Amino acid sequence: NELLRFREVAETDAKTGTTWANGSKVAVHTASGKDQARSFGFDRTHLSEYAHFAGYGAVSANITGSQEHAWIIIESTARGPSGPFYEEWQASMTIDELELAMASRDTEKLMRWNRYVKWFAAWHEDPGHVVPLERWERDSLRDDLDLYERGLVSRFKLTLPQIKWRRGKLEEVRRKTVDDLGGLTPEQYLQQEHPADEEEMFQSSSLAIFDVGALRAMRQRSKVLPRRHWRLMDNEDPTEPALPSGANFTVFERPK
Repeated sequence: NELLRFREVAETDAKTGTTWANGSKVAVHTASGKDQARSFGFDRTHLSEYAHFAGYGAVSANITGSQEHAWIIIESTARGPSGPFYEEWQASMTIDELELAMASRDTEKLMRWNRYVKWFAAWHEDPGHVVPLERWERDSLRDDLDLYERGLVSRFKLTLPQIKWRRGKLEEVRRKTVDDLGGLTPEQYLQQEHPADEEEMFQSSSLAIFDVGALRAMRQRSKVLPRRHWRLMDNEDPTEPALPSGANFTVFERPK
């Protein structure tokens, strides 16, 4: 095959990864490994389950030493409202928020931006998160929806098969031990692992005066869905952004 002449020779090692003759390298390390990633300046770095790393020293050094053109991808389930992942998330922006900040020359917001673009995936956006329902189950489940579930249906237009999937996951969580839950209630733990929106990600086990689960249920139920989102800019005609996060003007009710 003529193309084989252009193929680079590569060496693979279980500990160091794969290295090509031209110096390119693919490496896999654990966050708890002793300074394994400290000496490398990767062009592409993917940090998986970042919030659950045992240590951040070598990881931080690797990110700091990355090339200016490097891509750094951080993906994780959350682990409470503290720590590096929480701080990185709070300082990042969605692509629409970034576009709006740049278009409006919001220097204050851009100065606080940590150069990460955030992307949130809700559990109900996964088409596989459904459990089929028998006909006789539908009416029973519909009549049995609690306040929180009714809020989810209202806000996100969830289907009953999605609600059944979530209930099954909640039953799985209830079989976990107190230590497994890390001080969270089963409902809090499920919202942390499978959040419906960004606010549900960062659960806290700290004591609260009011029932956190009940408050979240009321919040879901009480949210009014806006009718239209607009972006108004100087010397430009109003436009409708693809996502609500890119809007600076929201219409909840039509003028009467």
